[in-house]
This record gives sequence, C-alpha cells and structure tokens, in this order.
Amino acid sequence: MIESRREFLRAGTRASLFVIVPLKSVVRVFAQQATDDRPDLFRIPIESQTDPLNSLTEETLSGYLNTRFQVHTSSARAFNLELIKVEGWRPTSAVAKAANAANLECFSSLFRGTRRKALESGTYTITHDQLGAFDLFITPVNDHKKEQLYEAVFNRIRK
Repeated sequence: MIESRREFLRAGTRASLFVIVPLKSVVRVFAQQATDDRPDLFRIPIESQTDPLNSLTEETLSGYLNTRFQVHTSSARAFNLELIKVEGWRPTSAVAKAANAANLECFSSLFRGTRRKALESGTYTITHDQLGAFDLFITPVNDHKKEQLYEAVFNRIRK
C-alpha cells in the first residue's frame, strides 16, 4: 500500500498526540494513584483493604499455630487442616536491597491434613473461629502415606 507524504505526516501527528498525554491522565485511566511517600508504588485500592487476607501477617498467623482451619471445597463439604508452621522468608544478600527497598512481606504457612482427603492445588474458602472466612491458594507439598501437607505462600508489599 502506497501512502502519500501528507497522509504519512497526518498519521504521525495523530500518533504523537497520544504520546503527549500527561502522565496523570494515563494514571487516571488505569485507576492507579501513586503513594505520597513512594511515587514508584501505587496505593492499595479501598476494595482490597477490607480483604481479610490483608490482616494476616506472619506474626498474626503464628498466634494460631496448632489450631484447626476448615477448607471448604464446595457448599456442602469441608475438611479440617491444622496449621503446623509459619515461616518467614528472609532475602539473601543478593536481593536484600531490592526486597528491603520494596518493603516486602514474605512468609509461608504449612497445614497438615489427612491423606485420604487429599486436596488439589487451588483457591479455597478457609474459615477459622477467630479469623473468620477468607479465600486462600494452597498446594500440596509432600507425598506422605499418613498425612498430607499443604502450603500457602504470602508475598506482598507491606502497608
């Protein structure tokens, strides 16, 4: 297809108008707002601030060791899992600066269940007497004959 010089310049001018749009307008389009103290990070949307998972920290979850959590696989079925370990992830020296700069919160939780009721990797609704209900992705991590272990990994930016 052959285009005239005039058509080429007209198309180029239109394209450049989209590039000149102020950054704040682009940010508004994507519904993101930078934080005041860290312009490289975005604010957490108000909808996710009410998510119960935001209140689950390594410290909080450690207070519920050896307690039962119910995993709901459907509206009629639930399985008991016991929280047996909460372990924080500490970055190695190679990535420590980047992790500390981003203020990351990284930890995992390990649950124990019975082998005869093994669950697949997936997101399940979890309930606990004191913590309430929340959705959590868990995955099996061992192949033991008597018990099945499941892990949930938390990796997020601290507030």
